[in-house]
Order: sequence, then structure tokens, then C-alpha cells
Amino acid sequence: MKCKIEIVTPCHIGAGDNKLIKDINFVVDGDRVGVVSPEKIYSLLGDEGIDKWCNAIDRKESIWEVVKTQNANARLEDICDRVMECCGAVCTELGEQIASNGTPYIPGSSIKGAIVSAIVGECRDRITLPTDFDKSNIIEQLLVKPVEKRGQITYNPQNSLLRFLRVSDAYFDNVDTVAMESYGLNLREDKSIVDKKARMLVECIDSDSEATVTIQWRADLYNESRSVVPPLPQVLSSEAAMLTAINDHTRRLLEAEKKFWCEQKKRDYYHVDTDDEQKELDCYLNTIDAIIDHCDCCTSGKSAIMRVGYGSGWRFMTGGYVDNEGLVKKIAHKIRTKRERTADNRYVYVDHYQQYDFPKTRRIADYTPLGFVKISRIK
Repeated sequence: MKCKIEIVTPCHIGAGDNKLIKDINFVVDGDRVGVVSPEKIYSLLGDEGIDKWCNAIDRKESIWEVVKTQNANARLEDICDRVMECCGAVCTELGEQIASNGTPYIPGSSIKGAIVSAIVGECRDRITLPTDFDKSNIIEQLLVKPVEKRGQITYNPQNSLLRFLRVSDAYFDNVDTVAMESYGLNLREDKSIVDKKARMLVECIDSDSEATVTIQWRADLYNESRSVVPPLPQVLSSEAAMLTAINDHTRRLLEAEKKFWCEQKKRDYYHVDTDDEQKELDCYLNTIDAIIDHCDCCTSGKSAIMRVGYGSGWRFMTGGYVDNEGLVKKIAHKIRTKRERTADNRYVYVDHYQQYDFPKTRRIADYTPLGFVKISRIK
């Protein structure tokens, strides 16, 4: 199944754990951000270019200011591999969008992960939630056939339905990225909901960008392997069923997200106590409504809205199937307990994320939840 993929809200898929540092790895000029190229600095400043860059780092100066001191007519393009528009306040860190030879893309694994979450979420009535989340894989219950080996139950990749689902990478040719200020939206101990302490810039594929992706269910391989894999869920019985399930799943989670925040506005303990936060939440909810409208405009069995990438938050990361309050509290406690090594090489458990009602926050940019895309079958 060949599909068109359209970006509904800006999408960021990280290129790794290393973040770019302002004035060292990226520089700012007005409302534009540039990722610094050592080769271009060397070419522009000559043999002393790298030394000047290192000296600027030692003095905590921007290499961009050093370049402009020597050449008042310099442009960001003269020292940067790529330059992008910056939306929002400039931060000290920038997360790069994954790219291949300069072309941004969404990995097939990210799209496949979103499909799997939708499959599991729409089959949630067949799932037995664990009492100890450390010792159970919910996906295995549904999509992997258990095998007894030496008296123990094991789950092996060759017994998984997921090996028959193939998804290509989606390359966005001739598309410029944009740097967006991202920050948290969460219930917090101080009763505020907007968390800009951990804000950072993220490089995004912008809204309305388009690419193509191939999503393939290998029915031939599945039919050959029926005896070693679990029964096929209805949502994987056809391409149309899969797209319908994905869209229904996304819409259900959006409605749950909307309901959650509307309820918080009515509660006494958590309240929006400033005009700015009221505006932030109202704009966020308006965007949620707009994405729900996108879901409603999809043609059943032919197109769907899904969410991929950075900033999804707990509900979209898990597929929304973990709704048992007791289990959620256990998970929150586990996340809040961090193992650290002391100076004398002992391990201790310390508390963190205590300021949050639930630790795994959603990230937004310009009042907008990130990572919503539309996939449509191409005839």
C-alpha cells in the first residue's frame, strides 16, 4: 500500500541523544537559526578559523559574533550547513531532526510503532493488564505467540505478527525544516500547567509538508506461518481495516485528552491562575478540536490521522490502554524513583519529578501538540 503522508502539526524525530548547544553548535540571527559547519568556518576564516572558534567557546562567546567582527556582510549561510526559521523564544539547546544527506525523514520504525500502538489500543478488550508492569509486555499478549521452552514461557520474534508488517521511511524532499520552542504542559505541584523550565528548540518538519511511504502487510508470509503466530486481529485483516482502526484510535485519544483538560479547568485544586496560562490551555484545546476535525474528514478505510515522534506524552506513547488507576500510580512511583551512583560507587534510589502530578508530560510548541500526520492511500 503506497500512501501519501502529510504533516498536520510540526513533527520532530530526534537524530540522537546529543543536543546542539547555542553559540557553539548553532547560532541565532534575528528569527533565524543556523547549524554551524566546521568546514565552512575553516573556509571563511582560514587556517585560524578553528582556533578562533575554540577560543570563542572558552570565552563563552558566539562564533557568529566573531565572524561578523571580521566580516560585517557575513550571512548565516556562510558558516552554517542549514538555516531555518525560528518560531518562539530562543533556547540554549536544539534537538536536530533526523535526516539523510540533508533530507529530513520519518523513519519507518516510528510509523510502525504508531500503527502498533493503534492496533493494541483498538484491541484493548483482549488485554489483561499486569499487576507488576515490570514483568509483562502487553504487546506480546496480543501479537506474539508464546512458546514453552524448558518449562518456561518465552516470546520470540519469529512468533510475532509484527514481522509481517513492513513500513518504509518517508523522505521529505525539498522541504525546509523549522526550529520551534517546545515546553511541557502538565499538572504541577505549584498549580501551574505550563512548564518552561525544560524548554528547548526542536527542529521540525513543518505543517503541510508531504512525502510518500509504503505500508505493507505480507499476507503471503503470514499464511505460510499461521501455525507459529497468534490469530490475526480484525484490525490487520485488510489495509482498509488497519487505516480505520488507526483513525478511530487517534480520535479516541484526542477526545480523552480534551476531556482530561476540560475536567482540570473545573477542579478547585488544579487551576489556571494566570491569563497567559488560560490562553495557552484554550489555544491548545482549540488545536485538539481542529485535529479531531481532521480525523472526521478522513475517508473510512482510505485515510487516517496518527501521531509519531517527539513530545507525545503518556497517553499517546502507551496507546491509552493502561487506564487502571492503581497500575498508573505504580508506574508513576517507578518513574519518580531514579537509581544513581554515589561517589563511593554505591547505588542509591532518589526521588525526582516530584513536582508533577504524573511524570511523563506532553510537550507542545506554539500551543500545538507535535507529531500529527495524515496518511492516505494512493490509487
